[in-house]
Amino acid sequence: MKLTFQSVFVAGALLLSGCDDSISKARTALETQMTDPQSAQYRNEQVKPWGVVCGEANVKNYAGGYIGFTPYIAFPMDGEDWKAVVMDEKNYDYVSPLCAKSPIELYKAQVLPESEKGWYVMLVPSPDYHGFLDPQELAKLNELGYKVIVSKVGKGYLGPFKNKKSTEIVGYSMAVGSGVGWFSSQWMF
Repeated sequence: MKLTFQSVFVAGALLLSGCDDSISKARTALETQMTDPQSAQYRNEQVKPWGVVCGEANVKNYAGGYIGFTPYIAFPMDGEDWKAVVMDEKNYDYVSPLCAKSPIELYKAQVLPESEKGWYVMLVPSPDYHGFLDPQELAKLNELGYKVIVSKVGKGYLGPFKNKKSTEIVGYSMAVGSGVGWFSSQWMF
């Protein structure tokens, strides 16, 4: 098979067009949170293989001055909708790992053996199933590699994890990879 410059160029352009589309959607999601989106400057934007966009944005404040480049992450939600999160001192430790590792890698790095006690990520039950887990969401999580623990009353959990921070990291990353809602349990089993 003979590769020509033209065929390599076309393949590269097609590959990059997917990246440009993701970056465009990430910027749109981020700009909905800005007071002056036309002033936005971007740098270091990357589309990760697991679908998130990581980058930095700089915007003008109310006084008209730029605030400085701030890291952000954006990811697809249901359908065409995207969510963008500006990283700050409150969420940086929980959100930034998604720029380094895939959601399932983060889960596997944080989960403890089942025999240990710890913190759990509780999956938000579906209103369509009267407070029980949606079977399709359960199948999706299992397919992605998450081991879901289902209680006797039909509640779903991921875990155990050594601390609440681990549940936050896994919860954020699992939601990005699957779209399933969650919250960190406030108790230890």
